[in-house]
Amino acid sequence: MNVKELALERINILISMAKKHPEYAKRYVYLIRKLSEKAGIPVPVEYKRWMCKGCNAYLVPGKNCTVRLKNKVRYVTCTECKEVKRFNYAAK
Repeated sequence: MNVKELALERINILISMAKKHPEYAKRYVYLIRKLSEKAGIPVPVEYKRWMCKGCNAYLVPGKNCTVRLKNKVRYVTCTECKEVKRFNYAAK
């Protein structure tokens, strides 16, 4: 295994741990960001969308973030630091 494969495997493990243990989720997100920087790989998009850039929280809708859909844009607002993420979405 090379470094990039190991880093992706570790990122997957840390995401699953963040989902199971929300009290340590900020630390896990911080470790994911550092790991991706050192390995030179991007964080996968499906994980990156649920990580707050402002406070490193793992965002769980209804727990620590609100999700709003307006004009084909999804707004995800962190309730801890009020950081807003915007994503286009395709309504099918």
